[in-house]
Amino acid sequence: MYEKYQGLTVDEFLKKKILDDFGSVSAFAREAGLAYSTVNSALTRGIAGASYKTSKKILDTLGVSSAVIDFWDPLEPLPEEIQRKEEKIELNEKDKREITKILDSTREQLMSADGLLYDGEPASEESVDALLDLIEAGMEIAKKRNKEKYTPKKYRK
Repeated sequence: MYEKYQGLTVDEFLKKKILDDFGSVSAFAREAGLAYSTVNSALTRGIAGASYKTSKKILDTLGVSSAVIDFWDPLEPLPEEIQRKEEKIELNEKDKREITKILDSTREQLMSADGLLYDGEPASEESVDALLDLIEAGMEIAKKRNKEKYTPKKYRK
């Protein structure tokens, strides 16, 4: 699946995949719902320097899991296990609703007067959003790992 990208850095891989799948960076940016300058900046400066939301949108639109980026080595092929895991583990609607429900209740707790405080002052909306983004990412990873680990083999696809 990723053999033709072997020898490229992560950022070169993403740019080549965008050009292969969408033809141009601007077409990809429109499809992803991001500004061209945002995508171009993420590709030139490196995906690691982009915000979580931006990198997640880029990876989701390309259909690439974050595990691929985490384990990318330009000189070695991607381990088969990661390629297989990337293809088959997905969250269903029930899992997504459950994560959303937990995040909503967490947001209410954080935004309350007794919620998250910095130096005795309530946290700003941006800091709460950043914290919730991290919690969401962690919950998605945990759900996928649990599905992989605890689903009986006879029910796996």
